[in-house]
Amino acid sequence: MVEERREVVSEEYVDPAPVRETVVETPTRRVVQEPVTQVREPSTTYVRSSDPVGNSIAAGNLIQTVVWAVVLLVLLVVLILVLLHLKII
Repeated sequence: MVEERREVVSEEYVDPAPVRETVVETPTRRVVQEPVTQVREPSTTYVRSSDPVGNSIAAGNLIQTVVWAVVLLVLLVVLILVLLHLKII
């Protein structure tokens, strides 16, 4: 049994270009705590629409505000009903 093997050899070998990686360093964000020297009015927080974490935090704050408003209204109604039942008002 005889095996025949053929190889194609080219004398023009082209070395592939080296891979260059570009490293871009982004500056780190630093949170600086400053002492409060004067009373400031509360600032409004704006959330970018493309920020999913900010959107979820904003939605959670909105839901929490609505729930507390409903709880306070229910407590007010119950208090008025109790006062009416006791004939105080």
